[in-house]
Amino acid sequence: MKKLLRLTESDLIKLVQKIVKEQSYDESAFEEHIGTIDHIANHFNNETTEDELDFMLTQIQYELDSAVRGGELTDDELEELYDYANDIAKELEMEFNSLDNLQEGTKAKKPKAIRSKRSGIKTATLVKKNLEVLRNLSSK
Repeated sequence: MKKLLRLTESDLIKLVQKIVKEQSYDESAFEEHIGTIDHIANHFNNETTEDELDFMLTQIQYELDSAVRGGELTDDELEELYDYANDIAKELEMEFNSLDNLQEGTKAKKPKAIRSKRSGIKTATLVKKNLEVLRNLSSK
């Protein structure tokens, strides 16, 4: 049995506006996540250290987790967002490695953090200073 549904013009306009608003909300949430990932990646430059790169990758992962927790994206949008984030992460890592290889031997790199069992994280410059002090003490 079919039911006849009568809508006034104003009811139809409200219904269409509601549907358009819901669709645009979903698109804007997806675009917002994409924009945030782009913003994170745009901080990368030829002066980026390994720690900064790790922090960027962590921020990208956090943005993906945020998109999942938000629950406002469809499964297709989430899959597309994950693919995009993975592509950006791979691109950043490849770019970092290529810059690292290019800079080898041409100029001094920023000191990278190294692990020490006794004192935690020290920068390479601090280790060099300590070695210099030890050399000076041993020569006296």
